[in-house]
Amino acid sequence: MNGEILTVIAAIETERYERRQSLQVLSSTDEVTPQGILKFPLFNSCQQQRGQNEEDIAFSFTEKEITKMPKEFRNEFKTGRVKARVRRREDGRYEIRCQINKQKITATSKTLETAKGKFIERLKLAATPQANVVRKNVKLSDYMKKWLETTKKPYIKPNTYKFYLQTFNTDIAPRLGSRELASINSFELQDLINEYTKAEKFRTAKKI
Repeated sequence: MNGEILTVIAAIETERYERRQSLQVLSSTDEVTPQGILKFPLFNSCQQQRGQNEEDIAFSFTEKEITKMPKEFRNEFKTGRVKARVRRREDGRYEIRCQINKQKITATSKTLETAKGKFIERLKLAATPQANVVRKNVKLSDYMKKWLETTKKPYIKPNTYKFYLQTFNTDIAPRLGSRELASINSFELQDLINEYTKAEKFRTAKKI
């Protein structure tokens, strides 16, 4: 759920905890970290589970690919001040990632060329002025629906998108949807998971 995207909550996360992208259900004895909504397990599909690296190397984009990037990032990649890294995951998909202005940019696909295209689209989202702004009057439901529509829907199957939206509307929105995004903390998210695990609703807990 990463995060989130790419993301708003990532702006207030620490570098240490941004690296945690597990789909495991946390118990009350686990360390609670300030993960935000966009890094919450719901929004990290099973295809994004991390395995052991088969390769993890720095690589450069072609000049043609760099021209498709946002203007503010082109020179960074052209001069090599910013280097993206690529690896082939256990599921065979290519993952490209880098960090720019404290934002983690990640894209995955079955082919390297498609992963590059997705990565460039992620850069465009990161270049949007609103991307790093956490507005106090933004409600979680409003933001999440917009986020799913713009940053997830174009890259996932229709049924997967419907699953994400339904899960949010059913299991998260009733409790937190009307809250302002900036007011939600990790303990509330953890409490939500723990309620489902205590009720032995493990499937629901894993979804959210």
